[in-house]
Amino acid sequence: MDLSLFKGVNLSERVNIQFRAEAFKIANTPQYDSPNNTQGDPNFGRITATQQGTQRRTQFALRFMF
Repeated sequence: MDLSLFKGVNLSERVNIQFRAEAFKIANTPQYDSPNNTQGDPNFGRITATQQGTQRRTQFALRFMF
């Protein structure tokens, strides 16, 4: 689930500024990694990490249009 917010401001008849805020993976639901499958390991069968790149990300931008 992603979210985007935009706010535009007219500076003059031909010049505008737009502020943007965007959030990706806003629910921040973890994607679990595979369980440890090394027999004899104390963590055998446990999930000890989440997949890389599944965390929430946000970005802000200021767009100048003329």
